[in-house]
Amino acid sequence: MRTVILSLFICTLSILSCKKDNVSGTGSLYHTWEAKTFMSIESVAYPKTEGKKILLTFNLSGNVGLNLDVNGCGSNFVISKPRQIKIEPFLCTEICCDSKFSDKLRSMLPQVTSYEIVKNTLRLNVPRWGYIELEMAD
Repeated sequence: MRTVILSLFICTLSILSCKKDNVSGTGSLYHTWEAKTFMSIESVAYPKTEGKKILLTFNLSGNVGLNLDVNGCGSNFVISKPRQIKIEPFLCTEICCDSKFSDKLRSMLPQVTSYEIVKNTLRLNVPRWGYIELEMAD
């Protein structure tokens, strides 16, 4: 029963994360972003698989969807001050095995405290670790 409820929750979040928001243009967090790289000392240990799009979608409702190599995840986020963000831990399907890059991304997102947007690039900052760089998806 718990698996069914979790599956319904994930499906609902996935549907909500696919909805296009009416916010457009650069400078807005409310888009779908493709994770490109980690900028930290340990980033070499988590290479991104070529050809795989790992997507993060922020919605105006405060939901965030995360599409990994195999699994889909959902969470909530709050912007407390300009460029200050708190992302809750993700609930994910457990279909199979995601890449090391995906696993690291999922574990680091709740540690993000701030973000910067320059043109089509989003930088999610993790104190004492580095940052995650994403590009606006097509």
